[in-house]
Amino acid sequence: MDDNKHSKKIRKVPYLLLFSVFLLGAGFFSGQALERSSKLSDFSIPYIFDNKKADFSTIKNVWDIIHTEYVDTDNIDDEALIFGAIRGMLNELGDPHSMFFDREETSQFIDSVTGKFEGVGIEITVRDGELVVISPLKDSPALKAGIRAGDKITAIDGESAADITLEEAVVKIRGPKGTSVVLTVVHEDSGEETDIRITRDTIEVPTISWEMLDDNIAYIEIAQFSENTDVDFEEAVQEILTTSADGIILDLRNNPGGFLDVAVNIGSWLLPEGETIVIEKRQQDSTRIHRSKGPGLLYDFPIVVLQNAGSASASEILAGALRDQKSSPIVGGKSFGKGSVQAFEDLPGGTSIKLTVAHWVTPSGQYINDEGIEPTFEVELSEQDIEEGNDPQKEKAIEIMYSLR
Repeated sequence: MDDNKHSKKIRKVPYLLLFSVFLLGAGFFSGQALERSSKLSDFSIPYIFDNKKADFSTIKNVWDIIHTEYVDTDNIDDEALIFGAIRGMLNELGDPHSMFFDREETSQFIDSVTGKFEGVGIEITVRDGELVVISPLKDSPALKAGIRAGDKITAIDGESAADITLEEAVVKIRGPKGTSVVLTVVHEDSGEETDIRITRDTIEVPTISWEMLDDNIAYIEIAQFSENTDVDFEEAVQEILTTSADGIILDLRNNPGGFLDVAVNIGSWLLPEGETIVIEKRQQDSTRIHRSKGPGLLYDFPIVVLQNAGSASASEILAGALRDQKSSPIVGGKSFGKGSVQAFEDLPGGTSIKLTVAHWVTPSGQYINDEGIEPTFEVELSEQDIEEGNDPQKEKAIEIMYSLR
C-alpha cells in the first residue's frame, strides 16, 4: 500500500451512555478532567456521626425519629437513607459534575473505560439549568440520528427535561441495545425544537486513528482521552516517525475529554520536557502545575489543531497548551468551555463519588470554564457539508499547514 494513503486504526475501546456529564465513560467524562483517587476509608452511621469536624446532631436526630416513629418501619432501608443523604449533600453543592454513584453505577462507570456497552453514545452536561449535549461519539447512534454538539435537550420521551439532574437524565436515556429513546432537541443553528428517535446499540469507538494525507501531512484523530489512549498515541507516534511526515493535524473535534493524566502524557510527546501543559487551581488559591514529561519528539513538527463545540475539558487542555506553548493555530469553532477537574473517590461497599476538586487554566493563565477556547481560524461545518461528506475545517487546516512548513 502507498505510504501516503495508508490508514491505521488503533485499539477500539467501547463506550456506554452512562450517567454523568459524560454519559458514556469515565475520566473527565462529563466532559471533564478526571483524576484517579482512592483514599476514603470505612464509613458507617457511627463513623459519620463521630466526625468531630461537623455537627451531625440534626442528622442523627432525624435518623432516630425515622426509626422510632415512622409508621411503616418494615419499609425502612437504612442503606437507601444513607445514599440519599450523600446525594443530598452533593446536590447542595450546586455542581452538576459532583455526584454519588451506588454499586451498580460505580461498576458501570469504571467498566465503561475499557468494556463493551450499549447505549446512544452522547456526553451531556447541565448548563444554566438546561440539559446540553457536549458531543456525540463518533459513529454513535446519536450522531447518526442527527444529534449535534451544543444541542439543548428539552424533553426525553415526551417528558420535559427542565431542571432535570444529570443522574435523572442518564437513567431516562440509557437502555439496552435495540430499544429506542426520543430526544426533543433544539439545534443551535435553527433554534427550533425537533424530535429525534435514537435506537440504542453497542458503542465501539477507536480512541486514536491516524492516516497520511497528501504532501506528508500526518492526520491524527483523538476520539477521547480514555484509560489507554496515551499508550495508543505513543504507538501512533512511533509509526509516524518512520514515515516521511513533516506536519501534523491534530483533530480534537467532538472529543469530550477523559483522564487528566492521559492528556498530560499525550502533551508530553508534543511539548519539550518541563513545559507547562495545564495549571490546576485548587482550594485556597493553591496551584498544581502539570508539565511535559518528555520526550517531546513531535515538538519540531508544525501542528494545526481542529476543534469544535464538542471539544471539551481534556481536549481544551491540549489545544490550549499547544496554542500557548507552540503557537499552534486552531481551526474550527469555539470549544465547549469545561474548565474543572473531578476526582473519582472509592467508598467502601463498592460505591463512589465524583467530586470537583479544581479548576484549570491554560499555561498563559486563561480560564476557559463556560468561555471555551476561541479558534485562530473560525470555519463553519454546516449540516449540508456533513450530508455531502465535505469537511471545510479539515481543508482549512491543510491549507494552513502548507504555510507553516
